[in-house]
Amino acid sequence: MAIAICGLTLAGCGGGGGSGAPATGNGGSGSGTGTTQPGGSGGSGSGNGGTPTPPPPPPANPISMNIYPGTDYPNEPIVVVYINGKPVKTLLDTGSSGILVNQGTVPISQTAYTSQTFSVTYGDGTTASGTVAIATVCPTSSTVGCVTMPIAVSSQTSTSEKQGVFGMDCGYNTQGPNTFCYLYYLWQQNPSYSS
Repeated sequence: MAIAICGLTLAGCGGGGGSGAPATGNGGSGSGTGTTQPGGSGGSGSGNGGTPTPPPPPPANPISMNIYPGTDYPNEPIVVVYINGKPVKTLLDTGSSGILVNQGTVPISQTAYTSQTFSVTYGDGTTASGTVAIATVCPTSSTVGCVTMPIAVSSQTSTSEKQGVFGMDCGYNTQGPNTFCYLYYLWQQNPSYSS
């Protein structure tokens, strides 16, 4: 921003220039002649304030997921996802990566299982282990946002409300970066969501 400052020994000041937004605008130039009398009038200044940067566009296809407080623990965030067409109540976990379901929760054919095994320890100390399978995962009952991806199938069976874990942390885990991350596969298979 251009600022005109009058010194104590001067009788008048010229005009100040216009101001511009950082990196995008051009400040104007000021001109003017002050009088030699105290309190003389200054010149006029003008300038282009610059072009504002537009906000980023919204996602092309927003996805809505229903989250509700579970009954196992107070305020436990439960989200229903659809795996191979079946609704599954999962714990929405921002500290873990990938999708884990308990054995028998969803129909998985024997040919969908891979030779890869897994073992994980969660922040609360609970553990899970089992085999990796390829499944279709959808965030809602519609086909919007559906992906084909590896999921972890635990050898444990469901004994409470939650039937698995929906991990949202797409960072590195013991199986490698993005191994079971839903968002990674969403961006890979549906490029309109990655912009």
